[in-house]
Amino acid sequence: MGRKPDSNRLGDIIERLIDTYKLRGKYDESYIISQWELLVGTAIANRTTQLYFSDHKLFIQVNSSPLRNELLLAKSKFIEMLNKELGHKVVYDIIFI
Repeated sequence: MGRKPDSNRLGDIIERLIDTYKLRGKYDESYIISQWELLVGTAIANRTTQLYFSDHKLFIQVNSSPLRNELLLAKSKFIEMLNKELGHKVVYDIIFI
C-alpha cells in the first residue's frame, strides 16, 4: 500500500501548525539555542556559558575576553550567518555579556 499523492508529510504539517499558531519566532530562537555548537563550532560553544533571546536580540555570555572582542568585530557576519541558517531574519542584534 503506497502513499496517496496528495497526502502531506508530517514535517510539512508541523511547519504549517507552527506558522498558523504564530510560534515561528520562538521555534527559531529555540533552534539556535539547541543547535548552538553545530552552528558556531566547538571552540566558540565551549566558551559561551549562557544564551537567551529577548526582543529579537541574542544575548551571549562569553567567558573569554579575547573571544568576546573577536566576536564583537565579526558581529554583523555572525548575525548574517545565523539568519541565513534559518532562511529568514530572526536575530536583529547580538549582545555579548
